[in-house]
Amino acid sequence: MIQAVLFDLGNTLFTYLDFSPQANLSRLAQAMDKLFPLMRQAGVALNGHSPEGLTRQVLESIMGVELRSRVDHSEYDVTALIFENLQKILPDMSPEWGETIDRLCYDVMDSEFALRADALETLDALKARGLATGLISNTQFRKANMDFSLRRFGLAERLDPIVYSIDAKIRKPHPDIFIQTARRMGRTPEEIVFVGDTVECDVAGARACGMKSLLIRTPDNGPAIDSGQHGADEVIESLSEIPSLIDGLRD
Repeated sequence: MIQAVLFDLGNTLFTYLDFSPQANLSRLAQAMDKLFPLMRQAGVALNGHSPEGLTRQVLESIMGVELRSRVDHSEYDVTALIFENLQKILPDMSPEWGETIDRLCYDVMDSEFALRADALETLDALKARGLATGLISNTQFRKANMDFSLRRFGLAERLDPIVYSIDAKIRKPHPDIFIQTARRMGRTPEEIVFVGDTVECDVAGARACGMKSLLIRTPDNGPAIDSGQHGADEVIESLSEIPSLIDGLRD
């Protein structure tokens, strides 16, 4: 019998955003555009490098790491990666700049987050049925940042456990992140339904370890849904459909 529901965060509990590599690199470039004027004000020499050139080098490095992560499902800290790349070129950068980079990068991301209108009522309805609710999110941002966003939207108190790939060191669809989360909940994978928006990470990862899966429609997964090439147990248009679907699975 179903005892718990796990959720993805981006494009699932949160409304749709473009998380393509190009869009994510654009967000990081916005943050770096704000970083270099601060460095100049603080007297950090760019050693003849242009901000545009530095940004290009850093983003190329990040893209290389991201492409590897999509193959081996390892996870990385994007703030640390930016700082490490810049410090190799600009040795005058002190460790404190890592915190500035972290704040600037996450501020760009957090400013785009918006909660689905039916997210909180859905979580409350599931809890009223005695179901545990938790989160597995692929993220390269640090736990303190992510926790801030969850608290801001009223999600933190409704989700337990909260698992971020940056802490687990692996990302969906690797089955270990699903299995480890199930163990933390004291449940078997067969007792859990996973709700997400990606076929390759959420549906495939959940099914690989024995969880049922619900796929919420977004502009990105529409073609897979319309062609029937998604593999999910059910497709939903809104989170508010979940409680009644779970009722059916528990009967």
